[in-house]
This record gives sequence, C-alpha cells and structure tokens, in this order.
Amino acid sequence: MSLRDIIVPIDTTDASKARVEAAISIASAHDAHITGVVVLYRPYIPPHAEVEISAELLEMRQQAL
Repeated sequence: MSLRDIIVPIDTTDASKARVEAAISIASAHDAHITGVVVLYRPYIPPHAEVEISAELLEMRQQAL
C-alpha cells in the first residue's frame, strides 16, 4: 500500500499536536504529502433572535471568531 496524501484535522488540543507528529512520521516513511484541515464553527443567529440574546453571549461569539 502506498500513501501519497494524508489529511490531518488540526485544532487547539494536545491531541492535534500528536496527530500532526504522527502524520509527519508516516509521511516521511512513505514520501507522502500532508494537508492540514481546520474547521471553524460559526453558529448562525438570525437577526430577530439577537435582541433576545444577552450582550455577554454576543461578545463571547465575536471573540470566538
């Protein structure tokens, strides 16, 4: 079996670092390429609902972006 492309999910956890290190090790052994993928979740809040959400929660949402 020949590995040529490895996709690695990347986030801010310690497990992410371990995944990247494992991918590097495998890629080196198989002369493969690594692609990191980051998924950002941005919840949709309809405009009419924002007036019902506290300012503190809206600020936390902005900081998470």
